[in-house]
Amino acid sequence: MTALTWIAIGTLSLTGLIWLLNLLQLVTRSREMVFRITADRDPEAPTGGALVSVIIPARNEAGHIGPCLDTVLSQTWRDLEIIVLDDRSEDGTAAEAKERADRDPRVRIVGGKERPEGWMGKVWACHTAQQEATGEVLLFIDADVRLEPEAVRQTVQYIKTQQIEALSVFGRLTLASFWEWAVQPVIGGLILQNNDPAQVNDPEKPDKVMANGQFIMATRAGYDRAGGHAAIKGEILDDVGFARRCKQERVAYHMVYGRELFSCRMYTSLSEIWAGWTKNLFAGLHYNVGLVLGICAALFVINILPFIALGVRGLQVGLGGLPIADPILGLAALNVTLAYISYIGGLRVADYSARYFWTFPLGMLVTIGLFANSARRIASGKGVSWKGRTYTTTGQGQRPSA
Repeated sequence: MTALTWIAIGTLSLTGLIWLLNLLQLVTRSREMVFRITADRDPEAPTGGALVSVIIPARNEAGHIGPCLDTVLSQTWRDLEIIVLDDRSEDGTAAEAKERADRDPRVRIVGGKERPEGWMGKVWACHTAQQEATGEVLLFIDADVRLEPEAVRQTVQYIKTQQIEALSVFGRLTLASFWEWAVQPVIGGLILQNNDPAQVNDPEKPDKVMANGQFIMATRAGYDRAGGHAAIKGEILDDVGFARRCKQERVAYHMVYGRELFSCRMYTSLSEIWAGWTKNLFAGLHYNVGLVLGICAALFVINILPFIALGVRGLQVGLGGLPIADPILGLAALNVTLAYISYIGGLRVADYSARYFWTFPLGMLVTIGLFANSARRIASGKGVSWKGRTYTTTGQGQRPSA
């Protein structure tokens, strides 16, 4: 074999070793996970007490807001008020919400107000809605969330027993279309893999911050002490921004897994996936172009190159004539897939099916493209679009525009 071949085999063997160690780490973490809430009901736990204000910002959520409200109204926790902020929707969102409000007085609809300069759309909607809330506990959820009956009860109980003031939960990611199966678990796996709850929930590690905006609960006292949404008015990643404020203001905060508490289908098509993650990824990396370039290169080398190398070698000598060293390339590729499936499956944050394992390289290529596109659009000043609005940024703070 040529020197170039040996270099390739050595490099890819190291890649395989990295993924094997990574796989062991992920399996261990998923088995030892303590920051997890289940739907197991304690017969001694109360079904009421503190009034919980469930706040749902909704912009053009026809088809989502009705089923979302149905699941909120089915909660075993009886002391609820539900505030829907209709953020100037242009579809049937308000009508769907009104139908539920007419049936149950716990549901109130608040009209969206003109958004001041410097505020992000969702942040302003949440800020406006929470001003109408009277509960001791605030729960912010997205309109595409579907709560299980024990969700509010179990999270209120968790806050009480853990003596914390704020909580964010990662529920179950629901997948339906091909592109959801291919891309969503890849991005979700990368995010969860690099955010260990043991570190995120350590108040002495202020740089370790993560949250899920689909489900954020806080006591009113904790929310106010963190500064509420007014303190993060210019943040595209409002969930992570709020978690960071909690750590800065010493508001006791946890990020936990709770697939039995709710499900969410984030995006339904490749175009929604592209727009949604383009909006978020560069912000999640603190608008650091160098970091994006490094991540894209690392993802390509570790996740794509083994598949390319094995394919090229197979074409060169024929699959039946591969030298004994070449299965190492296959091991590297296999470990990528196994680590991905094991971590997603171990934490059970997605309804992932192993029959889609072959889509991993495709999903990773799209993910690399998303990182690059997010950085390109925001860094160039072109901005990103979501729900009919365009957001631009300087890297220091965001500027929403119509």
